Amino acid sequence: MTSNSLLEYLGYSDNLLIMACGDILSDKDLASKLKYIPPVFPSGFDFTNNATLAAHYVESVRSIHIPSSESLAIAQAIDLMLRQGYVGRNPSAPTTWQGIYQNKSIGPPSLPAQAAYVTGLAGTGKSRSVERSMERYHQVVVHQSFPHLRTPLRQLVWLKVDVPPNGSARELAFALMRATDQALDTDLYRDHATSRKSGLELLNTWWDKARVHFLGMLVLDEASNLFKIETLKQRMKRKASDGRLHLRVADDETLKFIINLNNTAKLPLVMIGTPDGMEAFCARLSTVERLTTGGIYEVKRSTNDEGSFYRKYMFPALDQFRLGNQPVGGTGAIRDRLFELSAGIPRIYVSLWCLAARAMVSRKGKGLEVSDLEYVMQRYMSPLKAAISALLSDDPRQLAQYEDLLPPPEFWTNLFLNQTR
Repeated sequence: MTSNSLLEYLGYSDNLLIMACGDILSDKDLASKLKYIPPVFPSGFDFTNNATLAAHYVESVRSIHIPSSESLAIAQAIDLMLRQGYVGRNPSAPTTWQGIYQNKSIGPPSLPAQAAYVTGLAGTGKSRSVERSMERYHQVVVHQSFPHLRTPLRQLVWLKVDVPPNGSARELAFALMRATDQALDTDLYRDHATSRKSGLELLNTWWDKARVHFLGMLVLDEASNLFKIETLKQRMKRKASDGRLHLRVADDETLKFIINLNNTAKLPLVMIGTPDGMEAFCARLSTVERLTTGGIYEVKRSTNDEGSFYRKYMFPALDQFRLGNQPVGGTGAIRDRLFELSAGIPRIYVSLWCLAARAMVSRKGKGLEVSDLEYVMQRYMSPLKAAISALLSDDPRQLAQYEDLLPPPEFWTNLFLNQTR
């Protein structure tokens, strides 16, 4: 079977919405597409006489993106979910338009929309991985000619918003409206900002707009905001027999709408959240089974082992932007200390790298030294030291001191059983 025949068999070849998503890429081509390393300054740049410019130059490392194996898996899953979600919404099919204008379920029951959950500690790059995956598609595609329409249609391929801190259906609706307006250059939020409609009514108003523009995928970041999760103090008061989080839904309308959007409206969803959020979802079988049909993807912090992602890819990329001479003790000393001070969390070690370079330039040094890393950790990032120590220890008792470094559920049961003996 040829590639064209296979695409036709899958229902991809005659669907304008899927064609707007571009080519299906191999892992190798996808990795090349997602990777980004900013231009490196020419050799011989005199940073000692251009301290301010040097600081701006080093900051460019924050835009580095090298996809890990998990990032590639996320990107491939998103591509599959997006295209599959459009199969049942072929604009050439009359049933698609019945679903839009007669408020009927869209998509055949045999092909339900998928949902995926991306989890990981704060700073590991889970949101960046999803955002980079979405950026390979045009967010809005204008179809000058579209089936059953006399005017052009703007296809909204994807939309990403943060779940509001209080999990409110009304606030989520406004966030969705603002994001939709920004993408499509419409006035949905302005027209409804002072409305007295309920949160659910506003969410349905937004969906009426989004589905007309054939929204292909919705990404919801900060998914743990959908729940009111118990505080650390409350966790420590639990009974030995209760090993799972005490929680309640922040706004039941919000969660019901999201599940219905995926289950009935056949819209693919990607949820992003920290481990405590994943634990919260797992408390409801009906919720977790619907919202993980596309898989659970954990973006882990790196190790410093030989051949690890940090050692093989990320540190060499950072080191291209090192100012000055070869460090005392060699590059390996800088690499290892950077890892130790950051516990392998990208957001932390990139910030350390930038701040250390600025500190080195400020002291008029000739090259980056381990002491520069240690200085900025103590001077600018000291509140992180205890959490980093807990991560490096992998000790559940130390991890338990932080609400978003949630140990596995069995730890809580064992802890309280031991306390009662």
